[in-house]
Amino acid sequence: MKPQQRTAVITDAESCLGKALVRTLLDEHYNVIGIFSSDEHMQSFLQELDNKTAFLPVTGESHCTDFAGQLMQQGIIRFGNIDIIIHNSGAFLSKTYEKTTPDDFMHLINSNIYSLFNLSQLAIKNMLKNHGGKIIVVTSCIALQPSQKIPAALSVLAKEGVHGLVRALALEYAKKNIRVNAVAPGYIESPLNTELNQDFINLVSPADKVGTINDIIESIRFLLKSDYINGTVMPVDGGYSAGNW
Repeated sequence: MKPQQRTAVITDAESCLGKALVRTLLDEHYNVIGIFSSDEHMQSFLQELDNKTAFLPVTGESHCTDFAGQLMQQGIIRFGNIDIIIHNSGAFLSKTYEKTTPDDFMHLINSNIYSLFNLSQLAIKNMLKNHGGKIIVVTSCIALQPSQKIPAALSVLAKEGVHGLVRALALEYAKKNIRVNAVAPGYIESPLNTELNQDFINLVSPADKVGTINDIIESIRFLLKSDYINGTVMPVDGGYSAGNW
């Protein structure tokens, strides 16, 4: 399948990573469907975007079954097929366990697991008809290596569930040419958090520096190009998940 024929769904398209992914894939001649949480965020991004021809923006919550179904239908009508899901909307919460609430739990489950369940299930049904596809999930390295320094038990719970689903789906559909992988970033510098002191950097990275959005994008591009890598959770964390330091 030629790159210009591929259609990718990107959740949380309004985030720094989401915007960068939309631009990257459009520049590489993919059709892109971006999911936004509100019309305001969508319109704001459209004003920044030059290449709109191959871009379909939609607003809604991907953990809602009806919305996920409508999204798939719109994408297939517009572009003919959906080949790729990049699930970028998994929330993260750093909070001591005794202070977490049922609302915290439901927020993490909805954004990390239920939205992935809805979109991946519908996408896989379409991918089976079209003999293949790719699902890539952005998770977190803290599920690979929990830390006493960063209390985040509920996030570990949710993202470990995602990692399990990635591995299970990768095996279940390996013979159907569907590849399912995850990227697990560490702390990533963005325009929203550029002022980082050395003590904080030492806390989150043994590499004496934090990552960039481009580090994540290059990892996703690598997985998109490979038709053999399957069922992996790729750390992009400067060595954080390798162990204590």
